[in-house]
Amino acid sequence: MPTFKLHGILAWYAPFKKHYSLFVRPQFMEPFKEELKPYELSKSAIRFPLSHPVPVDLIKKIVQYAATENMAKDQLKSSKKKWKCSVSKNMKSRE
Repeated sequence: MPTFKLHGILAWYAPFKKHYSLFVRPQFMEPFKEELKPYELSKSAIRFPLSHPVPVDLIKKIVQYAATENMAKDQLKSSKKKWKCSVSKNMKSRE
């Protein structure tokens, strides 16, 4: 399946006979519960019927939110690595 990534997976999608699905991690759908009510949902899939216009603005907001979350998570990981590295350097210099 085609997948969009930025500091981790943002979304992936697939077409089907009567709909197309956008797949995202469940935590990325949570803030958009109200806007997603008209669509059929599963744990990680949003099903958009082919008979309706593509909700470009909604998809854009979900993917932007996912990118922001991924970048924050990546930045947190980086800061933890730096902290661990500086702690171990300080420990070695005391020996």
